[in-house]
Amino acid sequence: MRVRVVTDTGEEIEGPFLLRLSGWTEERYFQEAPEDRIWEFEDGEVIVHSPATLLHQLLVGFLTFLLKGCVEVRGLGEVLNGPAVLRLRPGAAKEPDLFFIHRDRRSNIFSSIGIAVRTSGRSGSMARRI
Repeated sequence: MRVRVVTDTGEEIEGPFLLRLSGWTEERYFQEAPEDRIWEFEDGEVIVHSPATLLHQLLVGFLTFLLKGCVEVRGLGEVLNGPAVLRLRPGAAKEPDLFFIHRDRRSNIFSSIGIAVRTSGRSGSMARRI
């Protein structure tokens, strides 16, 4: 599926953008959401994020480096990067930029996340826990 994001006058928006498409089911999301873009699902809406910028990728790399260092030194588990769909609850599937899985929960990694981070904001400089 190709999605173009345009203004009211028909001008294409390059980004950053956040597009919300309603009327989706979780089943449709898992069948149709492309693997090469960040699409999330929450309560009947698909949330489409603009492509990552260089600054975003640098920030994610830095946060991964910091978190991975802490986790590995203490033998706590694994730090992984997206894309990966995490089911937080029925009706909510998110794609964090990076996430931590405790060593005791490796058997069910996509529903037992200790920390998940998605960077956001125009500058790519904010991180929040999801």
